[in-house]
Amino acid sequence: MIMTTFWKSLGRFALAGAAVVALSGADDPRTTARSWPPGPITPEVAQAIIDGQNPEIAKALQETGPGRPEWVDMLADILEGSNMGPNSGWFRTALTQTRFGWTDTRKRLDQDGDGQISRQEFPGSDADFARLDRNRDGVLTEPDFDFSSHSLTPTPGLIWFSRADTDGNGKVSRDEFDALFKTFDSGGQGFLSQTDLVDALTPTSRGSARPAAARPEAARASNDGPSKATLVRGLFNQEIGSLQPGPKLDEVAPDFTLKTNDGKSEITLSKLVGPKPVVLIFGNFTCGPFRSHAGNFDKLYQRYKDRATFVMVYVREAHPTDGWRMESNDRVGVSPAQPKNYEERVAIAQTCGRHLNLGFPMLVDTLDDRVGAEYSGMPGRFYLIDHAGKVAFKNGRGPFGFKPAELEHSLILLLQQEAPTVTDHQTRALTPEDENAWKDLPKAVQGGNQPLPSWAKLLAAEVPKSTAAFLQLDLAQRTRSPVDPKLRAAMRWVAAHDNHCSYAEAYAVADARRAGLDEARIDALGREGYPGWSDADRAALVFAHKMTVDSDSVTDAEFAELVKQFGEKRAASMVLLLAYANFQDRVLLCLRAPIEPGGPLPPVEVTFDPASFVTGMTPPPTPVKSPLARPSGKDLVEDDPRWLEATYDTLQGRLEAQRRKPTRLRIPPWDEVARNLPPGLINKPSDIVWYRIAFGYAPELAVPFEVYMRTSGAEASPKWDRIFGQGLFWVTTKAVKCPYCMGHCEMNWEVAGLNKEEIAERSRLLAGDDWSSFPAAEQHAYQFARKLTTAPWTITNDEIDTLKREFGPDRALLVMLNASRYHYMTRISNGFQLTLERENVFYDYYNTKPSPSAERR
Repeated sequence: MIMTTFWKSLGRFALAGAAVVALSGADDPRTTARSWPPGPITPEVAQAIIDGQNPEIAKALQETGPGRPEWVDMLADILEGSNMGPNSGWFRTALTQTRFGWTDTRKRLDQDGDGQISRQEFPGSDADFARLDRNRDGVLTEPDFDFSSHSLTPTPGLIWFSRADTDGNGKVSRDEFDALFKTFDSGGQGFLSQTDLVDALTPTSRGSARPAAARPEAARASNDGPSKATLVRGLFNQEIGSLQPGPKLDEVAPDFTLKTNDGKSEITLSKLVGPKPVVLIFGNFTCGPFRSHAGNFDKLYQRYKDRATFVMVYVREAHPTDGWRMESNDRVGVSPAQPKNYEERVAIAQTCGRHLNLGFPMLVDTLDDRVGAEYSGMPGRFYLIDHAGKVAFKNGRGPFGFKPAELEHSLILLLQQEAPTVTDHQTRALTPEDENAWKDLPKAVQGGNQPLPSWAKLLAAEVPKSTAAFLQLDLAQRTRSPVDPKLRAAMRWVAAHDNHCSYAEAYAVADARRAGLDEARIDALGREGYPGWSDADRAALVFAHKMTVDSDSVTDAEFAELVKQFGEKRAASMVLLLAYANFQDRVLLCLRAPIEPGGPLPPVEVTFDPASFVTGMTPPPTPVKSPLARPSGKDLVEDDPRWLEATYDTLQGRLEAQRRKPTRLRIPPWDEVARNLPPGLINKPSDIVWYRIAFGYAPELAVPFEVYMRTSGAEASPKWDRIFGQGLFWVTTKAVKCPYCMGHCEMNWEVAGLNKEEIAERSRLLAGDDWSSFPAAEQHAYQFARKLTTAPWTITNDEIDTLKREFGPDRALLVMLNASRYHYMTRISNGFQLTLERENVFYDYYNTKPSPSAERR
């Protein structure tokens, strides 16, 4: 009877139907803000709700059950006369949600089970550990994870800050700090006594700080506080908070596209997700507690901007002049009315942006508050979104739940979430005993059980045969190349330096010293013009630089000069050296391979059982073709404007030009090539120009790579999708600008079962900036390959972890290794400027034949 009377009262204002749905548990976070209530709540409607209630209504609302919407709790407390404190309504129930509470973190990181996490057990940096260690006792314990105090608790720091921040921008300037000092120094004596500070920072008997700005929101409104009608109106107009609860922990964050406050661009959330965690901040100008944290947000951004993406969404005003007006806002000149159109909201957002001066983008929600309602973003909210687009942290209802330090805690732990796996691998790589790795590797006929490089230890368990072949390739490059050992080591250093690979730099220097290179010329490698080196050597070092940073920029004349100075064989060997360098550096950077104790190590002189390697060609498996989805316009990859500089049609023109381009070296006949090959590697003549050049001029380097490629291909075959793999290769060829290898991608797609139209469709999509036709995992892999090409040193643990989550650890490793290996092949092709074959040479390569349908195409 009580509930019937209440809802009849609401029904007079066309609200009853939606309210009954809400009370019955329909609390869908996807519901837009204006769907409930169906129209604005005027002061008259708010007062009628209050006038129509009796003393038992609040009790009845509370008895609607545990599944009731959050706003019911708030409405019930408002009707009971709550002062909107930290224990009122939804403030006591809508608390922080995080994956990184003490219990879960201790289970993950407390390796010795002593109930605390030492610095040695934490896989992150000293700076990250120090910020987690809030009580500064040198270990992480439960108190460090206790954020139970609400954000407006009147601590001395909050009181001081509230009094100093006179312009309300969340940042205390030196002038403001000096002015506060003068306020505390009431006697004008130029110093503060202990009593001065105690008096200034002592909370009042009301349980809050002396300054009004440090008291809870409701106590700051006016002398008497807001009326019930003001609060009811603010509740249903979503000014004191969103009616919806927003996405829960581990749910996928709803996608949205909004314009920036300057109107110059728009940002789509799903395009930010993946490379780095996303910190999503909701707020508005008239929410004083939100403004007070602007400095905190800006410092978080400055601290983590290289590791996380920060975005703010500007939402509905919390305290407009035509709503719950705040005297504290009036004092600092923040007095806008609730915007009546989008242009007015943008104008206030721009004013807010100038006032707070945040370093990250501010987006403006639409006037229907769609995004703010979907995320429960009013009056403010913080979300942390992981690489899979799921909510990893969500703060409690504002203003009492505004705790940027709590957000930072979870951000640090998200960044380090899978660090123990990396640490375990690195620890194994650093151990002086190599016994475990040798047990994983194939049988060594000679030279086993000696120290292994860390990268081999990191790979041996997952791909043992490929690792053994990789060691043989490394040995060949470091000991058997026709290039002079001193120059060879110097060229290797130049490539490593350009790739920012400190491991390879150290190894190159060690090899240079082992070869007798003097320190003066080693030092000169890092100086412009390579002083002290001969003209011929300088030409080789410049070649190494260009082959690493932009292999397509090497000119025919530059290569001809190398041939003139060093002869065809050594010039060809330089190409293969730099191909290997750009392959190995990327593997090292992805693995974060550390220098070994006592390293850098000399080359590993080892001979494995020949049966361990694959010399025959593994034919492609029966193709499994999955049709591509229709592009949606919303992929998961951040757009790169440079990617669109070469369109599909432009690339096709380059392929045709490469078919006409003469190779920089004479292409030897097959009988010359065959003399250089071991038995069984290639049993019949091949028309692949790559083979004729590499095997014809530098077989001591080309054969070990071919053995590696065939062995790794066979070892990976059961887990590797060749159509996807060629897409990964295609992205690399476009980024490197290698038309020869791009043409080979098209040939291999055909061998894998795609027809001409399907190949063209796939190439067009990859050449564009919308990769939404491809599965999420493939999108992230293509993005990884592109970044690995242009800036391999910027690959992060988080990006590797994304591959692990989406492909599984074993297939993620194959993505990494193959995306790195493609840099061997593209450097070979661009270094020699190989003539692209007109016929598909890979049917013969795989010893298979075109299908009848392919022959008809």
